[in-house]
Amino acid sequence: MRNKIYQVVILFLLISIPLLSADHFIWDTTDVVPARLWTAGCAPTSGTMVLNYWDWYSPIGKYIDYGRIVPFYFEGYVISNYSDSNGYFYQYTSSGDYGIPYTIYPLAWGMNTDANSGGTSVGYGKTNIEDGILFWTNTLCGYSFSSTEDYTSWNFGAIWNTIQTEVDNNKPCIWSRNGSWPGGPSEGHSVAVIGYDDDGNVCYRSTWDLNYNWSSYQGNGETWEDITTVTPGGGSGGNDIELFDPDGGDTLTGNYPYSISWYQWGTSIDTVYIYYSTDRGYSWSYIGVSSSSQGWNSYSWNVPNISCSDAFVLIDAYSSGDYIAGEGSEDRFTIKYTTSVPNISTITLSDFIFKIYPLTMLNNLTIEYSVPEETSVHIKIYNFSGRIIYTTKRDCSPGYYSIKWNRVDNAGKKLPSGIYFIHFSAGKYKDTKKMIILK
Repeated sequence: MRNKIYQVVILFLLISIPLLSADHFIWDTTDVVPARLWTAGCAPTSGTMVLNYWDWYSPIGKYIDYGRIVPFYFEGYVISNYSDSNGYFYQYTSSGDYGIPYTIYPLAWGMNTDANSGGTSVGYGKTNIEDGILFWTNTLCGYSFSSTEDYTSWNFGAIWNTIQTEVDNNKPCIWSRNGSWPGGPSEGHSVAVIGYDDDGNVCYRSTWDLNYNWSSYQGNGETWEDITTVTPGGGSGGNDIELFDPDGGDTLTGNYPYSISWYQWGTSIDTVYIYYSTDRGYSWSYIGVSSSSQGWNSYSWNVPNISCSDAFVLIDAYSSGDYIAGEGSEDRFTIKYTTSVPNISTITLSDFIFKIYPLTMLNNLTIEYSVPEETSVHIKIYNFSGRIIYTTKRDCSPGYYSIKWNRVDNAGKKLPSGIYFIHFSAGKYKDTKKMIILK
């Protein structure tokens, strides 16, 4: 009888004591999804944070299969310089003092983000956020990501279920809704979800600060919600690079050598091309080419003797001529002018080099190449159907060359948007690269 009384008392106590709410985060921490401030729209910024998770070295996880997702960084100020005749989607509100992944550009384009408001349209039958994700990851980067976008004006429980499922599977997602946001706007907005708790609250990266924030998933005056999931696929088989020096905040001295260092995962990458920018990442100059192998690598850079506080470095990694990954300084560094130790190093050309950027363009493409000997250089541009639409020929001495192409054919006619191929030949060296012209 006494045992039964004890059992009843214990059962009563278990029923009477309320259960404690638990927090659930991706990999049980708030630190694996990098924070980015608002640039070119909340949906592109949130999408960039979600995708950056899959291409980011962190203490928790090393995501080394999707190195093309964030190829390099620039400052927010630069966005005002990237503009077509309508200023399409190159809007910004930041002071430009921090690094922004290039990823934001194609995402804003693919999401049809409005240039004036920075808004991205959601609604029944609309998949603009999903379309932007797949445009960048699959069409431009060549991966096989999948994405879903679901909108509702009544079934908010379904959105909540999706948030829990994605976080529990260690996958950030993009949550959009109207209503009020704690510490933020009272309007439609998109955020990057990184966690939730058992009381119905969502933890997210907000785009208006670099912290993490909480909001209840309901009860904020919302009349609609939208959720976009992202699942990676088609990676590089564990081949990637991570730039460590310079990565932002460094001070380099002109006329002195500086060791650019990076780490390589996998054995497929064999060559890297290195560039630097002195105008916040708006334009890039060639530094050199280097072999690369698994583990730590470095390249001795003869730093130009200039005064600059807005410098960046980027590295493009290749495997047998195929572009595998891009990496760059995550924030600006400084180059200090000096009158001492003149730079007496000389550059020895030993190979052909052919490089184009950006891989997605609006109006101008830069073609850079080097030749180690006297030779004729032929450049031909083909449209997607294989028809030659532009050709040029130059007789070159050994050295580095850079030319601009303004998306016109040999008749001077502006070319439409689409996929194009650039064929480069110099002596026995031949190479072809793909590029995309945007609207």
